[in-house]
Amino acid sequence: MARLKRFKHCIFSLILTSFSGIGVANVYEGKLIDPISNNETEQVQNTESKHSVQSIININKAGLDELRSLPYVGAKRAEAIIKYREENGPFKTIDDVAKVRNISSSIATKLEGKITFR
Repeated sequence: MARLKRFKHCIFSLILTSFSGIGVANVYEGKLIDPISNNETEQVQNTESKHSVQSIININKAGLDELRSLPYVGAKRAEAIIKYREENGPFKTIDDVAKVRNISSSIATKLEGKITFR
């Protein structure tokens, strides 16, 4: 009975960790593989969101990587922000951000408090 209980606990733990990606790593040809991104890694990466600790970013000076650290902004939106900034000058308001290709007013509003214009 105790063996069955331990077995069920092990199976449950295995299922739980495989769905959450916590505590599980794949080793392929001697290299540690991150189970979430499937990228090779030297050490266990922080499982916290990239947005959990964030400073306010100056959208008029930020580079591609800084812009990509913003929520809802991936590579294409970051490139579009830089292109818009180069063609139209610095952003002055959140409404200017909403004029960028692929950034709706809803997304621009969600960026308020995470970006600055100075």
